Amino acid sequence: DPEEGTDYQRRGMLIHDVLATLLTEGMDVSEADMAARFRRLVEDRMAMRPHENRLQRALIRIEAEMLGLVGDAFAMRQVEYGQKLNDVWGGSESSLPPEITFGSLPDVDSQAADAIHPPILFGRDEHAVRVRGRIDRIDVGVVDGRPVFNVIDYKTGDPPTSNEAELRSGRAIQLALYTSAVQRMGVAGLDATPFQMAYWSLKGLGLKPGYPSKKGFVAIDVAVVNSMQQILDDLIPKLAESLRSGKFLVENSNKDCTGQCPFHTTCRVNQIRSVSESLQKIGDILR
Repeated sequence: DPEEGTDYQRRGMLIHDVLATLLTEGMDVSEADMAARFRRLVEDRMAMRPHENRLQRALIRIEAEMLGLVGDAFAMRQVEYGQKLNDVWGGSESSLPPEITFGSLPDVDSQAADAIHPPILFGRDEHAVRVRGRIDRIDVGVVDGRPVFNVIDYKTGDPPTSNEAELRSGRAIQLALYTSAVQRMGVAGLDATPFQMAYWSLKGLGLKPGYPSKKGFVAIDVAVVNSMQQILDDLIPKLAESLRSGKFLVENSNKDCTGQCPFHTTCRVNQIRSVSESLQKIGDILR
């Protein structure tokens, strides 16, 4: 579209870049200092963008101000999160370098190739699949004498629902996959165990645990972690085989998904639902 508008992908990349810089510098600062530093980093990056006319200059100023508000919210939630960690981990918390990468990614500088970990293997024998990715943030600490870690993925949009049912269906595998990758890479320590895995909503909501507990900010049960590993080793080869076979079925588990959608008259979900069973257009994973 040649019209002026928000480039949400570019916005997300800028925010992730700023957060990576903050994590590298260290987040053990006051809320006000962190928010101010976030704004300065945003302004520096926005200043490098070309602007050909007054409208574009105005839009860039507005964008910078909006991102500054994101920084204010992040700083507040980061301080709250730091206090939680201090209470539970007893001041042992620290962060690994940001955006740890496993497997070769097309946008990674070749000079940083020596810092890239091998791809993670899921599945067994001839069905094994190599997976690559990048983890936004890994916090490490010690609880009861044992090394633990948190996996965090930043979200500029609404964080998806993440639980065992969504994992088994193949709809939400990111947090479980990253947590498993950290364990298999050993970057948090060979005997480190997951404490929490969570999305971080940059809309101001902060941490959203993938497997929340009614007991509050506590470690994920060991049985749940072991179950995640088994599910991923079975699920990911199935997903890969479906992709390789060109199986892109039109499916949506939300029965009301087209209720308020402006495209409901042309959406193929409605067309397929009435004949999905008779034509066997039902995926094995989501069944």
